[in-house]
Amino acid sequence: MYKPEHIRPARLVSIACVCWLGCGLQNVVAAESKCLTTAELLVQLARDHALSQRGRQTAADVLHVKTLLRAAGRLDSSLTDAYVWLYELAALGGDEAEAAEALERLREVDPGHAGVFALWLDSVWRQAQTIEQRAARLEALLDEQLPDEQRSMVYARLARLAFDRVDLAQARAHLEQARRLQPANPDAALLRLELVEPDAPPHVRLQAALHALAVNPAQVELSWRIGLLLDECGFAEQAGTFYEHALAVHRATASGQAIPAQKLLQLSRNLLARGRVESALGRAYGAVHADPQQAESAIFLQWLFKHHNRQADAEELRRLLGIRFERISDANESPVGEVAQAAWFYCVLDQQPERALALAEAAAERAPGDVFATRVLGWAQALNQRTEDARRTLKPIADRDPYAAYQLAKLLREVGEEQAAEGLLRNLAFVPRAGPAFELLSELGLPSAATQPAARCLPEVADALAHFDHELLEFARAPAQFLWVEVTPENLSPAPGEPWWAVFTLTNRADFPITLGPDWMVNPVFLLSFTTEGDRQRDYPHLMTVSLEQTRVLMPGETVRLRRTLNVGPLRSMSRRTPQQLQRITLRAILDPERDEGGRWRVSLSGQQMRPVYFNRTPLRTGPEAFHALFRALSGESAGARFRAVELLAELLGEKQRADLKQPAYRPESIPARRIYQTLLNGLGSESWELRVRTLDALQAAGLDAQMVRAAEACLEHPHWLVRLMAVRLLARQGRDFADTARRIAADDQDELVRDLAASYLQRWGASQPASRPSEPNGVPRRRPGGR
Repeated sequence: MYKPEHIRPARLVSIACVCWLGCGLQNVVAAESKCLTTAELLVQLARDHALSQRGRQTAADVLHVKTLLRAAGRLDSSLTDAYVWLYELAALGGDEAEAAEALERLREVDPGHAGVFALWLDSVWRQAQTIEQRAARLEALLDEQLPDEQRSMVYARLARLAFDRVDLAQARAHLEQARRLQPANPDAALLRLELVEPDAPPHVRLQAALHALAVNPAQVELSWRIGLLLDECGFAEQAGTFYEHALAVHRATASGQAIPAQKLLQLSRNLLARGRVESALGRAYGAVHADPQQAESAIFLQWLFKHHNRQADAEELRRLLGIRFERISDANESPVGEVAQAAWFYCVLDQQPERALALAEAAAERAPGDVFATRVLGWAQALNQRTEDARRTLKPIADRDPYAAYQLAKLLREVGEEQAAEGLLRNLAFVPRAGPAFELLSELGLPSAATQPAARCLPEVADALAHFDHELLEFARAPAQFLWVEVTPENLSPAPGEPWWAVFTLTNRADFPITLGPDWMVNPVFLLSFTTEGDRQRDYPHLMTVSLEQTRVLMPGETVRLRRTLNVGPLRSMSRRTPQQLQRITLRAILDPERDEGGRWRVSLSGQQMRPVYFNRTPLRTGPEAFHALFRALSGESAGARFRAVELLAELLGEKQRADLKQPAYRPESIPARRIYQTLLNGLGSESWELRVRTLDALQAAGLDAQMVRAAEACLEHPHWLVRLMAVRLLARQGRDFADTARRIAADDQDELVRDLAASYLQRWGASQPASRPSEPNGVPRRRPGGR
């Protein structure tokens, strides 16, 4: 669901105290709730495999992970995580049918999941080829009992279809339904902006733009666009707020990119209208240096110098512009913008009627319909006493260009058409509040409305501004004020064999909705890094991601949570190898991270860096009473206690084996190794298929001798498919020595999942496999709805 490159806001917790130097085995095996179900274990193993192959994933790894996830889904059809990552794999591999099947299962398991529903809608959209087919599928959905957020998504899609058919009335009707059901629907907000006609009243355009900005205040161009619109309406101070916001976001997200000269020029004009002359001069000067080839900024700066007591600077800049424009010998070879600016210069700063007209005619011919080129031509025609031509040229643009309105009104007055001139000024869409055009219009007597407060002239615009929550602009600068983010381990002292559950939480503390997603206010993805300190220090930077996608809009006061295990990949391996060693864990998390230009992860504009979270993986005690409790658990009634006992015995055996080889940096306490070995051997022959499965997985933490290998090989003939699958997984540690057996299993086993797992190892070893096996996409699950 979420792009990994987009990953971006926060959490905490405190140092865990070690309970006496470890937990007794009798406590460790007692709570069945601490044990993963076998289906959950399979998902854990899929995540574990993917993380253990970081950066080296192959098609064989994809098949391996898929097989484990399918096995989990077969055991527990309500297990959301299995289908989440199956969807991810299918989507990465371009398998539309398999992705659609995973989404269907996800909808069945979690019908209220907004992120899943959005992906499912995308799938429906792609499967239906025509507009009519898409409309029929979407309209059929409205007969279902959908949550309001999902119905809003459907209406937004129907609005898009109507828009594509150019049925604007229908599009607006569907859009209104979408907004009624979910006012903060981000798709509806952006479509509303597209539906606004260019000549719509200013308040209509402003309302749509503000609505679109509210779903993601970090949209630089949209914020700038709002500033321009407010400037045109005479709301210079309010326009400045949106300009400054756009600049602040630009500096935070694209600090290495210069601000375009045109934006600096517009900001200079805004500052002048706000009476901040020195700041206006600075911005205009910056515009000239940002793009020396753009003469418009230099002409405006020359006007600023001339009208604000810097006559020498004004004259020098006028002289330099003259030298520059004299170099234009062929108007058809120079850039058309430069030609038009030169013609303007010869109209207003160094009046040369004939040269101005020649350049203006060349520019207008090369850029027909361009407002500036048309204005310059009309001015040049008037300067050359071609009054009728000037009137015909200027009339089409006089209602939207103040300079054209001034010149045409002046021409009308010269022939006594006073009422027509006044009407022209009254109908002018944009009346500047300062600058060259303002002074020209003042000579004619501005329309009375132009001297009134903008809020009095355009109350609807003022009302739209009043209903906009300006704290939204602060969100992009200080997201932690509005979004509470937390990562909380459920147990600050997990023992060996226990899952490291953590809860990821987002809470909206703002008075406005917060949209979630890679293109919205916050991408709800946590990037997790770990450091472990025990027998030695181990660092796992940027190990995994976890994303919260249950909703796309977090309403004020609303909280969304996700529970996820952390001990997968190298963390699981470390924990299983050191059961008697205290391990201090430091978790560092970034919400909504992004990569910088050098490829390094950093906090995005709307992200948050959490304070470190500390907890301890406690060591096991190995006294006689502890082992007595452990062996007693194997014959008890609790299946979870038996599974965890087998896991711990295998970890202790593997630890002793490595100690015998002088591998660990610490010396573990002695254990009853022979009894443990026999217990694990018995587990491989258990009448319980599930205990066999758990034993086969547990033995991944220990070395296997010939007797243990033979017992595992006997599991290849077990009637339960999962026992055979896990036996393949354990015995594949032999590498190519297992290839002949794997080839037989891949061809002949009665269960497709067992065949697939064997085939994944054959792919890894480059051995032959059944020709009927389909090729798999190259990749492993990346975090989509649930992270990895």
